[in-house]
Amino acid sequence: MGVIAASNSIGVQLSVSYCIDSYKDLSGEAMVTVIIIRNTMSFAVGYGITPWVTDMGYQNAFILAAFAGLAQVCTFLAVVTWGKSWRSGTKARYYRFVKESEGLGVGH
Repeated sequence: MGVIAASNSIGVQLSVSYCIDSYKDLSGEAMVTVIIIRNTMSFAVGYGITPWVTDMGYQNAFILAAFAGLAQVCTFLAVVTWGKSWRSGTKARYYRFVKESEGLGVGH
C-alpha cells in the first residue's frame, strides 16, 4: 500500500511540475488537462476497485496495483530520455496556439 500511495503522490507532482515548467504560457490549460485526467482516473479506480478486489483477493489486487503505480512512475525515464526532442518537435505548434490564445484574449 505504501508503494501505491508513494507512486500516486509522486506521479501527480511530477506531471504538474512538468506541465508548468515546459509550457509556461499555457500553464492554465495544461493544469485543466492534468486535473481532468487525474479525476477521471480517480473515479475509475474508485468505481472498479471493489469488483477487482472481490475477484482477485486483497493481496493479488494490491500487488498488481503497486506494480501498475511503479510502472506509471517509471515513465519519467522516457521523459528524461526523449522529452527534449518531444518539446522541440512541438515548439511551432505550441507558439501558434499561444498566439491564437492571445488573439482571442484568453492568454496571460
